Amino acid sequence: MTSAHTVARLIMNNNLRENSEKLITVLCDTGALSANYVSRGLVESLMPELNPEFLYDANHRVVLADSTTIKTVTQGVRLNLLLADPYGKQYQFKGDFLIIDMKHNDVILGLPALTGTLYPFMCELMRHAFEQTSYEIESDTKKISTHDLSGLEHGQIVEPWSKASTQIAPEEEDSELR
Repeated sequence: MTSAHTVARLIMNNNLRENSEKLITVLCDTGALSANYVSRGLVESLMPELNPEFLYDANHRVVLADSTTIKTVTQGVRLNLLLADPYGKQYQFKGDFLIIDMKHNDVILGLPALTGTLYPFMCELMRHAFEQTSYEIESDTKKISTHDLSGLEHGQIVEPWSKASTQIAPEEEDSELR
């Protein structure tokens, strides 16, 4: 998993059955500015176990990350997720998810959730990413941490991927909302 990708346990609370769980893939997407999203395929696969009371009608227009594609969303679902940060601490999130067609992720957690209820979880993801990416760059006169770029001169910053000015960042390729 990457800093933006993780897995979660989807907890199914159905009056007809005991609690059941399913592992799902999650994209933490701060670019999803107003909502959380769930894959239509996942919801359809859960229908035999999904309590119909968790489904609701919606009337939303979603502009995808390419800034031109607009999707109309007519249905949502309330889900209960259990996430774990890279250090093993667990976080429960119960929230509304708009149902959209997605290929690569089961769930997208948007900015409101990541800066709201899941803020401590997001902070731990960012702390872990910070720890994993910290290294020093040799300057002519000193070593500079990549997390303290104030001492760098023009041309010393190495782009994180090739063709940075013309290529989409790898994490953007995985976003369904692109």
